[in-house]
Amino acid sequence: MATWKAVSLIFCLALGVATPQDRPAARGEEDHIEALLQAPLGTWYANDGAADATVTEKPIPEVRRLVDLRDNVVPLLIACLDDPRPTQAVYLEKNQHYPVPLGHVCLDILTHVVRSPQIHYKDCRDDGLGACIAEPFYYEPGIMMSKDSGKIMGAVKSRWEAAYRDGKLKFVYPSWWY
Repeated sequence: MATWKAVSLIFCLALGVATPQDRPAARGEEDHIEALLQAPLGTWYANDGAADATVTEKPIPEVRRLVDLRDNVVPLLIACLDDPRPTQAVYLEKNQHYPVPLGHVCLDILTHVVRSPQIHYKDCRDDGLGACIAEPFYYEPGIMMSKDSGKIMGAVKSRWEAAYRDGKLKFVYPSWWY
């Protein structure tokens, strides 16, 4: 029976009908996500119109090891988009500092390592948090201040899952890392 489930899963993945949760992670892949919880991310996000902060700009080893999984990183990042656990990244809002949830750190990485015309605006010259990302696929790093945070994070995750399942996401290794 277990063999049949494995064969069915491989068949579904080949057809592109599986969701990120259906894809079995290789041993240790989830550890790369967990490592982000204690990693010294050193990233400060702010909604000031010039917020270009990203953990991918000058990646620490934990981020680089995760992205080095290449195509395999996409379903891992999507799977954690609704994770509310705090990281060491900081969101600055009205002179208050808030921890950024793991889900947003995963979203930050995801938006920088995939390309999709459904998600990214072409020839975008906007600046700030979520610039050039279609609104249904983004939430701000201060999401945990919202009473609807779980609902919003879950909805964004569902949209990314659908885009992944429909083959709309293409992994692109960050060119500024070479």
